[in-house]
Amino acid sequence: MSYRILDIDKTIQSIERLKVRIGERFPASGIFNVSCELTKLATESSNNINKLSKPIWWLRVLAFILVLFIFFITTVLLISFKNSGYYNYKFFEINFADFTQALESLINDIIFICLAIYFLFRFEIILKRKKILKNLHEIRTIAHVIDMHQLTKDSKNLNVNRTEHSPERVLNNYELCRYLEYCIEMLSLSSKMATIYANKFDDEIVLNSINEIEELTTGLCNKIWQKIIMVKNEINDLESKYSNNQKNTI
Repeated sequence: MSYRILDIDKTIQSIERLKVRIGERFPASGIFNVSCELTKLATESSNNINKLSKPIWWLRVLAFILVLFIFFITTVLLISFKNSGYYNYKFFEINFADFTQALESLINDIIFICLAIYFLFRFEIILKRKKILKNLHEIRTIAHVIDMHQLTKDSKNLNVNRTEHSPERVLNNYELCRYLEYCIEMLSLSSKMATIYANKFDDEIVLNSINEIEELTTGLCNKIWQKIIMVKNEINDLESKYSNNQKNTI
């Protein structure tokens, strides 16, 4: 077992275990439905990674055939040029303007051929990159969905002046802390799920997208941690007041 790369199977097991824990404590909550969707997305990502890590052989064979065709056409053109009358001209009889024009045309043709060959061999990476970015976008979206479920989760005592449209506070402080901690765990696992793509693909655009997801989830986790600290401070204050009242009573 290697500890230098993230294991997709272990990550899926952690997500499934988290889903069970959330279901046991908040079975009828929206966050449980999100955890189910996160588990489904993790399984789909695993299948996608396994498929995309394999070569697209038909595309590679096609690229190889096209490269051979390019070299064949180039060879035919060179042979035709050799058999033409231009080939019999002496080098020193060509004026500077004709030489410059011929050299420029030759350089353009070489650049075009090199770019065509490069594109043919990069086309497989381009196709895979498009599918990976689509999967990473789904992971980024579910991170925002997780954040949406914690926006209105605050302590009852922190919002005493309720209005007609204030969100309902149904969780006590302990349940609220557990709820917010589950959100942090899901965000962290979402980031790990995105990072797994880097094990198989070192494309610069893909890595930049993964880094953006890591920065997003880290920022959301920090925001939720601040809310947890506020709730825990309130719990400590209530426990301290209760302890002082007990001492005064004695």
